[in-house]
Amino acid sequence: MVWGDGAPRDGDREREGFLSQRDVHSLLLVSPSCYRALLSIPAPALALWEVLDLHEMKNAGDRLVSALSLPRYRHVKMINLEFAQDIEDRHLLLLKSKGIDLLQDLETLNLNACQKISDKGIDAITSISPNLRALSIYWNVGVTDLSIQYIVKNCRQIVDLNLSGCKKISDKSLHLIADNYQGLESLNITRCIKLTDDGLQQILLKCSSLQSLNLYALSSFTDKAYEKIAFLSNLRFLDLCGAQNLSDEGLSCIARCAKLVSLNLTWCVRVTDVGVVAIAQGCRSLEFLSLFGIIGVTDASLEALSKSCSKTLTTLDVNGCTGIKVDASKCTASVEFGAQHYIARVFMISSFFHTDMNSTVSQSDKILEPEAVSVNGNCKLESASLAVQTKCQAKETLLHTMEVRRTQELSIVAMKW
Repeated sequence: MVWGDGAPRDGDREREGFLSQRDVHSLLLVSPSCYRALLSIPAPALALWEVLDLHEMKNAGDRLVSALSLPRYRHVKMINLEFAQDIEDRHLLLLKSKGIDLLQDLETLNLNACQKISDKGIDAITSISPNLRALSIYWNVGVTDLSIQYIVKNCRQIVDLNLSGCKKISDKSLHLIADNYQGLESLNITRCIKLTDDGLQQILLKCSSLQSLNLYALSSFTDKAYEKIAFLSNLRFLDLCGAQNLSDEGLSCIARCAKLVSLNLTWCVRVTDVGVVAIAQGCRSLEFLSLFGIIGVTDASLEALSKSCSKTLTTLDVNGCTGIKVDASKCTASVEFGAQHYIARVFMISSFFHTDMNSTVSQSDKILEPEAVSVNGNCKLESASLAVQTKCQAKETLLHTMEVRRTQELSIVAMKW
């Protein structure tokens, strides 16, 4: 079986009997019959030449120019140069010189970590890719506001934009994005440290179609901007890890995003039960929630989540939440995990970390009545976690977890009833 449209991607390909794109290319070079057979496939079903994957490859710039000189790549839709080596501005400028319509069908371009590409290169490649819809330039320190100016001028159909780690861009870029991409669906501005409330507010007020917003490691924003997230009625994914200025007031506004499925509040240290309870009550479709490192969160948050998000929540991270004191013997909060029909009781076993091993085993006897218990060392409540099959195995898992992470205060035990 060969790689093509509808086939599995990445590691799944090999496991299910498919060849990788690179292997298919090698096969075609040595097998004329395979090459002829491939060319006989009707155009609508021929997806092999729609993807040019050069990620992590050496001499990627020369390879790119050579490949795009071939007629079969005339309708390429996706180019992946992530972490590719030896790709520079001059290669992209050479492509531009070959013709204005060279990449008319290109929809997805990944230039992640191509650090030798500057504003000049961005201008060159986007000027010949007018139908680009997804652009990723993660960790490109050469990109400035000028690149964003070129992007919005040359590519009018962008819906997915990843600028993570582009530390030179400023609020000017966010203003350009907000004014030109009001249909934007996904934006990642992780670690863009020059951004302020002013720029983010423009995005939140004008890009109302956003479904995914990544604000990871941006500690400069305040509630003044966070409150505007409430305008994103279609938002499903929100990463606020490290939002040190986010308060309960701001989080309560975010709770109006009723379609939220994934919310990362890791190290949002000003948040308390007030904000989390608001999220539980307003975001009843949550599947993933991280409260990692928030000491202001207590049992009240767990109780609210168990009441409001019990049918959807599959992953809950409360590692480092020292305010949670739920006792297993008194736990009444149960969570049923939708189609998986899991019932879980969430509680803290910090008392176990302050007792000897024998007393721990004795106490665990009272807990291990259900037929299967899973101890998740990462403090994540996962419906897909592997259940320990016997009481003895469960005890061993518990003791092992304690032994290697004795200094931690929190854990979660998920019980399959």
